[in-house]
Amino acid sequence: MSSRLSYALVGLFVIFLGGALVAGVLWLGAGGPRPAHLLYETYIPESVYGLSRDAAVTYRGVEVGRVLSIELDKQNPKRVHLVMEIREGTPVREDTVATLEVQALTGLAHVDLSGGSPDSPPLTAKPGQESPVIRSEPSVFGSLDTALQRLMDQISETVGRLNHLLGDQNQVKVAHTLSHMEAVSAGLAARTDDLSKVMTDLVATMDNARKSSAALPALAEQLQMSAKSIQTMADDIATSARNLSSAAVGTLHRVDRATVEITPDAVAMVSQLRQAAENLRRASEALARDPSIVVYGRRPGPPGPGE
Repeated sequence: MSSRLSYALVGLFVIFLGGALVAGVLWLGAGGPRPAHLLYETYIPESVYGLSRDAAVTYRGVEVGRVLSIELDKQNPKRVHLVMEIREGTPVREDTVATLEVQALTGLAHVDLSGGSPDSPPLTAKPGQESPVIRSEPSVFGSLDTALQRLMDQISETVGRLNHLLGDQNQVKVAHTLSHMEAVSAGLAARTDDLSKVMTDLVATMDNARKSSAALPALAEQLQMSAKSIQTMADDIATSARNLSSAAVGTLHRVDRATVEITPDAVAMVSQLRQAAENLRRASEALARDPSIVVYGRRPGPPGPGE
């Protein structure tokens, strides 16, 4: 009985030791104790086809976590809500950007983080958010798909406009326009001789213009020489005017001095002339009263009382 119990204990010990050995190997193979992780969220504005749970989250190509959940955004179904588990210590900052990357051969997708300048503060949860939300940008394939969709829309719009332009009514108008153009072409063909004459006259006019252009430098030189001559003449006239002005000013000064010197003599002469004029007036009045005074002289006046 005791031997059977000892065998059972030995078997249990072997099983326990083997399990511990397997667990240790697995633990060592996994890289030791699992580091701490932080939860982050992001919203992808495009299809996440090829992305699955436990898909890798990389930071510039280095794996730093995994995707925990994938679901549509309840407030905006055009976006996909991702919850990610990222290793603590990863430099997730305010300017970090999440992008969906798709492998060309396998079609599998993963989330890649980029950005995160050293000057940017660490990303934290805003009021009303359970976890910090990383800003996302369209992937290369998403941007290409958007550009192709816009191109297709523009092509469809262009085709619609062409169909409208080439409608039945517009085709009739185009036919009328072509007929008018044909008539104009026929009229021009009938006036070919006139057009030839016009072209000949135009060539002659251009030749004359070319000759005139060749003579322009000589004409410009003559005009320049004439302008210099006129400038010289103007300078001479200005010099003469200045000399004449100086001479006039000198003459006026001399006249003023002569006037000051002659003024007393002129006043005496005027007084004498005034006296002589008075004497002549009196003599003429006496002669008018008695012309015989010229022969007999002035008669004495009548005797006074007592003479």
